[in-house]
Amino acid sequence: MIKVSRIDERDIKGLREKWDALFDKSAIKDNIFLTFDWVITWWGIYGEGKKLFVITIEKDSRLIGIAPLYVKLAPQGFKELRFLGDIEICPDHLGFIWEEKHKEIVVQGVVDYLKSNAGEWDVIDFIGIREEEEETIKKRFKMAGLIAQGKPYTVCPYVELPGKWDDYLRTFSSNRSSWIRRRTRVLLKDLEGSFLTHKDMGSIEDAHRHLVYLHQSRWNDRDLRGGCFSSKRFTEFHKAISRILAQSNSLILNFLKVKEEVVAALYGFRRNGKIYFYQSGFDERWNKYSVGSVIMSQSIKQAIDSQCSEYDMLRGDDAYKDIWAKKRRKDFRIQAFNNNLKGYALFALRNSAGTVKSLIKKVLPERVKYFLKKAN
Repeated sequence: MIKVSRIDERDIKGLREKWDALFDKSAIKDNIFLTFDWVITWWGIYGEGKKLFVITIEKDSRLIGIAPLYVKLAPQGFKELRFLGDIEICPDHLGFIWEEKHKEIVVQGVVDYLKSNAGEWDVIDFIGIREEEEETIKKRFKMAGLIAQGKPYTVCPYVELPGKWDDYLRTFSSNRSSWIRRRTRVLLKDLEGSFLTHKDMGSIEDAHRHLVYLHQSRWNDRDLRGGCFSSKRFTEFHKAISRILAQSNSLILNFLKVKEEVVAALYGFRRNGKIYFYQSGFDERWNKYSVGSVIMSQSIKQAIDSQCSEYDMLRGDDAYKDIWAKKRRKDFRIQAFNNNLKGYALFALRNSAGTVKSLIKKVLPERVKYFLKKAN
């Protein structure tokens, strides 16, 4: 027997044990951004003014799937259904959590529930969904009669890590590998620098303070506004999640220190043999020593030495990522619009006239099409 339910804010914390058990059996068990710790921490900081909309699917009283969602009221008054953890945190590779053998049951259960509760939302906006899920979910939305469209949203470079550092260096040209060795030798030997972890920095708070300062100072040095840590909620979230992840050795927070001065920082996460590079910063005064490249190379070496299988550089095709990562994966964005006036209006706002006409014609009832044709 299949049971589909919605979990609200009162009951979400009681789902932790079952969430973790299902997650560890799923195909995405190495995705840090869909762990219970990540989403519940995000909800505690970003949840104000939003409505939790977590859908669970049980088969014979056993949890087989979770859709980690919430509803946000958009400025125009539309209700958007989105993935937990999105907005400025920018997580990647999102999707539903399921036992692989029950994938179709879970997706259909979620879609049926959304159709039956159409008054709760106007548009579904799944940003950063895994490529492996995009087509399956989009297809089910269309079969349910929704206007649905999916398109590539971002590119995520990654490295399949070999067993040894020297094997990784062989993937570069001889000039590039020599350059990496030379830059590293200058900093770590000639200048007696050190490659450190957060454990060497006194406390998580002290380590984060160095990271934030180095990241933000690069923006300030260029007379630019912004930098992700200029957001108080963003900074609060990452301090909180870092404290949690450090307890399970899942935090990556590395530093380069030269002559008692911290000159570069790199921040990321570890989960089931995968490393996620998230953010970095360095002192522009040390740019001539390529401190950004050296700390990246040492972080990748650390991952290889720890027998990790992949180094994911996450979203963005920045030029510096091309140096380190030869492979790419895509994340997608799916939008599905409710079959009501608000849904049609929002679809029209977000699309060109030609796209609106062609897609709406596919979902309008035949009687409506007939009367529209007569009116013309």
